[in-house]
Amino acid sequence: MHELTDIFEPITPWSVPLVIIGVLLIIVCIGGAWLVLSRRKNPLIKRLKSLDVRDSKRFAKEFSTLVQKAHKKQVFKKHTLTQLEEFSQNLAPYKFAKNPPPLDSLLLAQYQHFCEIL
Repeated sequence: MHELTDIFEPITPWSVPLVIIGVLLIIVCIGGAWLVLSRRKNPLIKRLKSLDVRDSKRFAKEFSTLVQKAHKKQVFKKHTLTQLEEFSQNLAPYKFAKNPPPLDSLLLAQYQHFCEIL
């Protein structure tokens, strides 16, 4: 019986505080990792914000594709996703036109608004 008490008994008076400090450090590290990962931007959002608006046809196709991916992955809230899908429908004439005109200023303003929201 004395052998078991020797094994589980603290060897030095500092062992218990060291164990407590070790556990606290592990908790802080896990919390810090969670904070960093939760603050990281979604790559889909980054791509939506960085689309080139100079080529309206390419912009319309890429925006529609990204909105479909966002819908599948459920990245956005339902209200925001609905707005993005409506905006994507407004881009349909640009997407299917042979020689589309430049984007309308109203559509550009909406896109900039979405970039600010995201």
